[in-house]
Amino acid sequence: MGSFSATVRSEMHITVTYHGHIRVSRVERAAQLLERSLNGCRPVRIEVVGGGVFRATGSDAMTDVVWAGVRADTAQLFEIRNACRTALGQLGHGADSQSDLTFRPHVTLWRGREMGEARCVRLVAALTERGSFGSFAASKVTMFSGADGRYIQGRAALL
Repeated sequence: MGSFSATVRSEMHITVTYHGHIRVSRVERAAQLLERSLNGCRPVRIEVVGGGVFRATGSDAMTDVVWAGVRADTAQLFEIRNACRTALGQLGHGADSQSDLTFRPHVTLWRGREMGEARCVRLVAALTERGSFGSFAASKVTMFSGADGRYIQGRAALL
């Protein structure tokens, strides 16, 4: 049986779009463009509900990702997502085209290597049984850099 680890609370976030690696020298410019693109977007009410598991393939092994679902005004989430894409697109960083087909806002709760189907089924059942985990108003968009399953928070733009 593989191992898993919980996402640290301070690193929990909702991914709205994925753009791959952005050079450190361009992060400040990306943040400025992001702030400009988000002008006019308003905070969105988010409810965290249910959950599931998906399998992400990495360079060295399969990773199981246990997630909690997000219920929100879809039009608002897509408006924020498109503003992020516009900003980063101006730097030549297009979004991962595969994510267009599978975009499902979520909060990553656990990551694990080969956790096993039975464990994943139990986790999903517990998340589904729980129903709603509560709600909050998302009022900022933050760029994150990910490495080795850890996230490094970058500059935030207020909605």
